[in-house]
Amino acid sequence: MRVTSTPVFLATSICLSLSSAIPLELQRRAAGTQSDPKQITIDCTNGEDVCNDDCYSILCFNSPNPVQYMLRNDNRGSDGNSEAALRLVLQNPNEGERQARGVNISQDVINQIGTSPEETIMNNAEEGGEGEIMMDANFRQNSLVGARVGGQLRSQGVSDGQYYYKTFTNYGSPNPSYCAALQSNPPDTSICTQQGKADTDPSKIAMVKLEEPLAGGKVGWHMMNWDAGDRWSGHNWPGGMKKREEQTEDEA
Repeated sequence: MRVTSTPVFLATSICLSLSSAIPLELQRRAAGTQSDPKQITIDCTNGEDVCNDDCYSILCFNSPNPVQYMLRNDNRGSDGNSEAALRLVLQNPNEGERQARGVNISQDVINQIGTSPEETIMNNAEEGGEGEIMMDANFRQNSLVGARVGGQLRSQGVSDGQYYYKTFTNYGSPNPSYCAALQSNPPDTSICTQQGKADTDPSKIAMVKLEEPLAGGKVGWHMMNWDAGDRWSGHNWPGGMKKREEQTEDEA
């Protein structure tokens, strides 16, 4: 099931603020439903860039938070080649070939960031897979944050099918800090624009898989742009050879 993140985020933020004043032993345990998700806290120490990516995706592209934990994610299984396909593109040193696939990220930026595909919704979520907003990331940071998410899911007792809500801590002071903006009350979306941002900023490296393959069956990508109104939809981006052929036929 698809969810809209912003209203749930605001409601949950208020609940979390109120609960912080209650002694831990007296706090009511969350039911793990969409309206009453369990909370996990992601320690971003040494993984600040990956957390900033994830926070940007939630804050600016409306990626869902909370999400539903799925031990077996059929949605991701049906679209499981996205991560591997993106890794191959990012590792291709030919910038022209990357651009032909829709990945408009320079080699200089890739050298600074890395070639590890970051799935900003998390690969254990029902909402992940098709339509996943992805970014290139540092492999060690990506692995570290992923391991900490797994540890939090276990320690907080998140069971298969339950919803969990992500909060972030120790995310450092990147400029801008999307985790700080996300967790402010209310969340500050005024910093989401690409304008004036470095090429390494999450606003300029986010992408989603195209719905249809390119020529030769290759996977294509759409670079997400908040300023153009791009948002998470839970579906791959319309485009690819089939869409272009349909447009050509319509024009004829």
